[in-house]
Formats: sequence, structure tokens, C-alpha cells
Amino acid sequence: MTAEHGSASDNLLEQIATTEQELEQNVAQARDDARRVVDEARARADALRQAAQRDADDLANRTRRDIARDTDAMTAQRLADAEAEAHRVRTQAAERMATAVQMVVTRVLAGLK
Repeated sequence: MTAEHGSASDNLLEQIATTEQELEQNVAQARDDARRVVDEARARADALRQAAQRDADDLANRTRRDIARDTDAMTAQRLADAEAEAHRVRTQAAERMATAVQMVVTRVLAGLK
């Protein structure tokens, strides 16, 4: 009975050792899997961050171009308005020139009499 007991005991110890090794392998595999998942998540996060930065840069560049275009358009419109006003004033002055000259001549001649 002692031999049987010793053999059963050895068998039980071998099973415990085998189970322990399997558990250690499972833990090591789980640790490796977790590392891989974390590394992949970091890589995806970096890629997303870079894509977001590119998108933000593109948006900023488009916004700057839009602002420059709008500013140029507003400047051109104000310049056109100013040129139109200057033309209107010159035309009005030219139209009144004959009347002004006539008034000056009339007063000068009236002063000579």
C-alpha cells in the first residue's frame, strides 16, 4: 500500500507540476497577447493623432486661403467703389465747370464796370 500511495503521490505531484507549467504558459501567453494589443492600440492612436493633425493643418490652410481671398475681394470692391466715387466727383465737377467759369467771368466783368 505504501508503494501505491507513493506512486499516487508522485502522479499527483506530476499533475500539479504539469498544471502549474500550463498555467505559467497561459499567463505568459496572455501577457504577450496583452502587450501586442497595447502596442497595436498605441499604433492606431498614433495614426489617428497624425491624421487628425493633418486634417487640422489642412483646415487651417483652407481657412487662411479663404480669408485671404475674401480680404482681396473686399479690397477690390472698396477700390472699385472709391474709383467710381472719384469718377462721379470728376464728372460732376466737369459739368459744373462751365457754370463756375461763367459766374467768375460775370463777377469779374461786373467788378470792372
